[in-house]
Amino acid sequence: MKKELRDVLLFTFIVLFITTFSSISNSMVYGNKYGGNMTFIMSIYPIVSAILVEKSFNIKTIVKDKLSVTYLIYFSIIFILSLLSLKYEVFMDVFKFIIPSTALLSLYILAINNKVLVGNFSFKELFKWIIVILVILNVLMGASNYYMIKDIYVKDLMTRSVFSITTGLIFNICFIFFTIGEEYGWRYFLQAKLQKISGKRVGVLLTGLIWGLFHVPLYGFLFYSGLEGVYACVNIVIFCIAMGVFLGLIYMRSKSVIMVSLIHSLNNMYRAGGIVSTQTATPDAAAISQFLIFSAVMSLVLFLPFLLAKEYAKK
Repeated sequence: MKKELRDVLLFTFIVLFITTFSSISNSMVYGNKYGGNMTFIMSIYPIVSAILVEKSFNIKTIVKDKLSVTYLIYFSIIFILSLLSLKYEVFMDVFKFIIPSTALLSLYILAINNKVLVGNFSFKELFKWIIVILVILNVLMGASNYYMIKDIYVKDLMTRSVFSITTGLIFNICFIFFTIGEEYGWRYFLQAKLQKISGKRVGVLLTGLIWGLFHVPLYGFLFYSGLEGVYACVNIVIFCIAMGVFLGLIYMRSKSVIMVSLIHSLNNMYRAGGIVSTQTATPDAAAISQFLIFSAVMSLVLFLPFLLAKEYAKK
């Protein structure tokens, strides 16, 4: 138990420290200009942190594993470029080529057939979870539309759904390298250890909390600012806690990092069109803040019932 606690604390410190450093330093130099790049870059911090802690920073052990070597080399390259970009902006332009080329790494990662990534992957189970998450996201988006603009916009909901399982799905597979970078850290490493320490339900909630805190520097420094930024940070933490219950259940049933990564990516694709379907006028900060709180509450209502699943009742 002491080892699990030590690993959790060390992992959490590393991933939050490097995320905060990256977000603040980039924001101080470029504002929110490269927020999109940072989203991709930061997504591999969890897996790198997990690999280092899991393998006790032992290079000899790390180099024996293809997955570990691939992510650590990639991390080393982009982290060095990120540091150089703080002085020379031209290095930020390099990411325009590095990020798209990661599609090749995604195919490689899938091809090595890593047991941790594959788990008990099943297309039948994947299809079931895709249906479930699309229903939830449509309800959440429909409620958000009605709250903000007094119209559900069914056509847009259907468009988002179709896009998510067609073009969006292809995009997700091509860039699953990044989502695996998150889910390996959150579900495979952190959730498993926290559930061993504090139980299934508390463990998954704590995982969601840390996952949410991981997003706070990104939302607080690169995506939003001022009071609006505070509400956005609260919203993303609550959403991650709630969504984490759902993703945690998928992982507990499948033990597949790939499956949970695809569902995670589908959520991102669906929400890529914006927080509401359309907006006739730019809302003021107060309206956005109220909406973010509403959205957070809706996330809890829609995702927390999954805590009642039998998997969470097991000791």
